[in-house]
Amino acid sequence: DAFSLLRGFETNAFAGNRVALMNIEYRWPLARPERGFKTWPVFIHTAHAAAFADAGHAWSNEFRLAEVKTSFGGEVSADVVLGYSLRLTFTAGAAWGQDGQSGSDSATAYVRVGRAF
Repeated sequence: DAFSLLRGFETNAFAGNRVALMNIEYRWPLARPERGFKTWPVFIHTAHAAAFADAGHAWSNEFRLAEVKTSFGGEVSADVVLGYSLRLTFTAGAAWGQDGQSGSDSATAYVRVGRAF
């Protein structure tokens, strides 16, 4: 699934026999509450934010640099502990994508459970 990590586009929007993908991400902590509500078996461990830029291309016959898709955006995440031991990451983000092949732009909002990669 990491090959589908071109944020700013719908999942499986592009296809080909070959794929090239590059992700650059800067992540920083927002808070480390490490707390929950009373004795409930759920608590927030860490909240963090990220800014990112992605570039990728899927092709079958010939790689064309002009057709590379790019996107940039940001996201906020929370590391949550369930049942005192199961750690999950919940993420919400937005991205702006540019399709080098068609020249069209698109904006996408997304929600994800689990790490990006």
